[in-house]
Amino acid sequence: MDMITKSGFTGDNWFMAAHSLGGVMTQDWLNSNKDTFKGQILMSSVLTRDRRSIDKDAGTSNFDYSTPTLTIGGSKDGLMRVSRVAESYWHQFTNVQAEQASLFPVEMLEGVAHYQFAGGSPPDFVQKNDLKADVSDSAARSMVGKTMTSFIDDVVKNGGSKSSEATADFFAPFLEAMY
Repeated sequence: MDMITKSGFTGDNWFMAAHSLGGVMTQDWLNSNKDTFKGQILMSSVLTRDRRSIDKDAGTSNFDYSTPTLTIGGSKDGLMRVSRVAESYWHQFTNVQAEQASLFPVEMLEGVAHYQFAGGSPPDFVQKNDLKADVSDSAARSMVGKTMTSFIDDVVKNGGSKSSEATADFFAPFLEAMY
């Protein structure tokens, strides 16, 4: 952050974006610095299960985490499985307590693979275990950029964001199978 401010950034709308295991590792750090950051974006990563509990009376998901967080998954992600993102969608959007309803949106980008959230050549492990994308790298990055921009805009202007109808439609069969 010091380097960014020394380079001339004078704003106060700080957001953290992290990919894959980086998304898991940043959660503790960001939670300790929540007064500095307005939001977080997890790409091919999710809020960890230890951040939530189920209210015994209402049956709703309650997060012990206050930083607005966008979770972005890819339908062709071979490492962060779609079923795990569907579970997060249920807890973070469908079943979340009313007062946290706009804090943890989830978006599923159809045709996007794990490696397309990052740049450069994927490591061998990713090359061996990821699925083949249905969209080009530039199309995937455009989708990611638009999704991130919409979230940031919503958080800055409204304090939160919602998951899209397209994501709801994508996850509908997963949620039906969960019941």
